[in-house]
Amino acid sequence: MAGPVLEVRDLFVSLRREVPIVDNVTFSVEAGKTVCLVGESGSGKSMIANAVVGLLPGTRLAITGGDIRFRGTSLPELGPKAMRDLRGRRISMIFQDPTSALNPVRRIRTQFDEVFSAHGVEPETGREARMRQLLELAHLPNPRRILDAYPFELSGGQRQRVMISMAMALNPDLLIADEPTTALDVTTQAQVLQLIEELKENFGTAVLFITHDFGVVAEIADDVVVLRHGRIVEQGPLEGVLKNPRNDYTRTLIAAVPHWHPRSGALDSDPLISARSLRKVFKGRFVALDDVSIDLLPGETLGIVGESGSGKSTFAKCLIGLEEPDDGELVVDGTDIMQLALPQRRRRRHLMQMVFQDPTAALNPRHTIGRTLMDVVRVNGCPRAAANDKVLSLLDDVKLDRKFADRFPHELSGGQRQRVCIARALAANPRVLIADEALSALDVSVQKQMLKLFEDLKKKRDLTIVFITHDLRVAAEICDSIVVMRGGKTLARGTPKDVLETDRHRYVEELLAAIPGQDWFSTGSAPSQLPTLEIAGQDNTHACQDSRLPPG
Repeated sequence: MAGPVLEVRDLFVSLRREVPIVDNVTFSVEAGKTVCLVGESGSGKSMIANAVVGLLPGTRLAITGGDIRFRGTSLPELGPKAMRDLRGRRISMIFQDPTSALNPVRRIRTQFDEVFSAHGVEPETGREARMRQLLELAHLPNPRRILDAYPFELSGGQRQRVMISMAMALNPDLLIADEPTTALDVTTQAQVLQLIEELKENFGTAVLFITHDFGVVAEIADDVVVLRHGRIVEQGPLEGVLKNPRNDYTRTLIAAVPHWHPRSGALDSDPLISARSLRKVFKGRFVALDDVSIDLLPGETLGIVGESGSGKSTFAKCLIGLEEPDDGELVVDGTDIMQLALPQRRRRRHLMQMVFQDPTAALNPRHTIGRTLMDVVRVNGCPRAAANDKVLSLLDDVKLDRKFADRFPHELSGGQRQRVCIARALAANPRVLIADEALSALDVSVQKQMLKLFEDLKKKRDLTIVFITHDLRVAAEICDSIVVMRGGKTLARGTPKDVLETDRHRYVEELLAAIPGQDWFSTGSAPSQLPTLEIAGQDNTHACQDSRLPPG
């Protein structure tokens, strides 16, 4: 059928029919093409996707102007039954978090079967073969095992590829991918992007791809639509937008993509922490750490890099005492803590604090930010009279307005919640701060701000930092030394310049090759003299008038 698969015309989506969240947006997606909606959190990207598939909560958010046409049919004019017939069959959506999108108590086979049953387009006798075919197209090994598994038995990349297989089960005309690779390893991300490209080429599917990362855009887009505060600030073909961006906001998003600036200097002092021949085995068979030896020097930022399952987080948990190594030595400031009794170890835990990957899950949703910080401050011996000032000082340290003390976690953005988690870790006055994939789910522009924050805190508080990431570019920007792990073993160690340039391991080459948009941004094709703008800064949308804290 001629013409665009999807046309969005002068679209307005408003909160309570008053405040525009999507403001006069127009674009189209043709068959066999990929249009990328690009912008930070709150730019309206996901709202547009939800409007297309009819998933807006009608009581609060609604389409208040414009039109959305699919193959010439106005979607807002369709009734609920007609939209249900289209969803999944002709329009499919891949959500950002496959863990939330998949039912945790049902096998993949059962959930796959529901896709066919809901639309009745595949006879039951042929469903098994079709499921296996789709999983093979997604490059998933042993489709029979995948179908018999529960979601928690699969890795993050496998769950996402299962979601893509389900979305493509009925050969839809339009595939909407809402940040499907944000929190994945670079190698898994590259596989998912390649898979979407293959499906587009094989089936002529139109793809609406939502992302905040211009590295991903450079890898997959035909056309680009840049959004800010619900409005289009720039749109056009990929090459034109990347080479000659006209809007400062577009240029700033491009500048936020991590670039190649590896450090070369090395620190020289006695180790603050020495791990020797650490070994950790789960369930008697899965070797998470295999003879790992790592030194952490005072004042150093040590980057630990690798894919999921490489042992990075297990090593960090052994350091902080959340996991018990099965063998080896762990010497902290001259003392082998594995030889200490449990009460003695607990008394040392405040010396090392961790910032976790998911700030939403790490914060109590029923406690205000002030209460969250107050609890840690008081537990670590701060007198009640001084605790309030201490909490406000912590908010100052992480560059948050003091009014945030009265907010709840759901009233903050992802980057703001992660700043709160950093403040909570600092409340214990640690010597070592462990950041476990603390930036992986954040917008690239917010990531850049957070890297600067870590640098500032390190200097101000004389911190030693263990920075865990899967992105070698990020590690090169902030770390004094890098350890590369795979399969529970350390493969490389040295300064960023040594690891990434002078003496590259073959696995490091694989990680570098998997970085999206690397060819574009490493060849100098990207625009120069990019401006530095204040983006995703102090969002005071929910600011409270009273900065006083609740009783301690």
